[in-house]
Amino acid sequence: MDPAWGNEVQEAKEPSPSNPLGEAIAALGDNEAICPEMLVAGNCGLQNPFYVPSLAVANVHPAVAEMLKSSALAHRILQGAERPSSDRAVLATKLQRHRGAAIRLMAQDLANDASHTSFQFLVCVLVFLLIEIQQSISSSWRSHVDAALVIIDRHGGLGRLLATCEPLTHFLRYVTIIDILGATTTPCLEFVQACRQLKILPILSTLFGDGLQTCVPCPPELLGHVILVNHLRSRMQNTVSQDGSVLVLPAAWTALKSICEFSVDHWVDSVVLPSLALYDVHRIDKNARRSPKFTVPQRRLWLALTSCFKSAITVYCISTLFGDGYALHYDELDETIYGHTDLPGAKLFHQETLMSNLQTIASDQGSQVRKFTIWPLTIAGLRTQPGDEASKRFILTELMWMSEKLGTASPLIAADLLNKTWREASIWPDGEQKAWDSLFDKPYVFAL
Repeated sequence: MDPAWGNEVQEAKEPSPSNPLGEAIAALGDNEAICPEMLVAGNCGLQNPFYVPSLAVANVHPAVAEMLKSSALAHRILQGAERPSSDRAVLATKLQRHRGAAIRLMAQDLANDASHTSFQFLVCVLVFLLIEIQQSISSSWRSHVDAALVIIDRHGGLGRLLATCEPLTHFLRYVTIIDILGATTTPCLEFVQACRQLKILPILSTLFGDGLQTCVPCPPELLGHVILVNHLRSRMQNTVSQDGSVLVLPAAWTALKSICEFSVDHWVDSVVLPSLALYDVHRIDKNARRSPKFTVPQRRLWLALTSCFKSAITVYCISTLFGDGYALHYDELDETIYGHTDLPGAKLFHQETLMSNLQTIASDQGSQVRKFTIWPLTIAGLRTQPGDEASKRFILTELMWMSEKLGTASPLIAADLLNKTWREASIWPDGEQKAWDSLFDKPYVFAL
């Protein structure tokens, strides 16, 4: 954290309730303290897409101002484990007051035909959605995402908004990430929802660029593969006959091969390291005679992080597309095309690779990338055997650390889900794993 930001937050700890503008400025002070934690590149100030100048507060939609206040309070609560419970109760009451005010202001706009179709209202919806998911306040996030996407479609869709409303780009990135990765830890998507995701594929590179502008530094190419797996999973689930499901297998094999062929080294060397060097140039004082921070020592961590995403996606692909009996038919496929693939062996290899790389990242306690592994950690945990105490302890420790460090609640929800999964898994036959679609009693999302 920048010391100057720390001082600003410290000076604005308890703004007067009678001064809403002061409260909003204080919330933005907290936001400036939080936002470097939420970006892989660690950019500060104007280089950070989370940054909002204090002078802009007066023009912020009143509902968004209330949301910022509630978000800042949630952040303080989760980072303040050492606070007396009475202090945290006071903060929680304030959080609910500001959240309630935001909902009422949005309801007023929704009742106004002229307001509820405006770009300002769209921003309100997106900010509210992201904060609700980050703090795991509402269990109805999936329906909220669907509603947000309907509003986006009314404005011409993702592609049109990217071309005509650049300030919305960062919001659209996160909504897309939530839509894609949220589908991996939920009951199977309805086929219409899965088909909707396919429309994202042509604009993925435009939307995400180098992939480093969010707290989910997954290569856009791999996100595209997740979309395809989500779609194939939905096709299998919505196919009436076993024979119909087998017809999906050739496409599933193609998807799996494409994921496995993704080059982690090429991505890190050609995209990540040059981008980080460029960000470092922007952060250096123009009058200082220094070169950008040498990025070669970062390579090991970035290889580990990118490999985590690749392995987690591979595990998800095999678990969903080659489970539930469908894979019994893979030996009927043309061996000259698909080769002699050992699915159980491939799955085990990527599970072990995923855990190894997560441990590599965690071993560097000062690393920025350690903060962005919630989704790979969750996928690893969902396939960890209940008797593997060391792996379970490691995963839970990382999730607890992440929640306190970032001031977000979703890692705590991930820990609860994993503990529940491990308790239930303890009664399964040795070596048997529950079908992926049976792991989730409701939609979960672990991306923020």
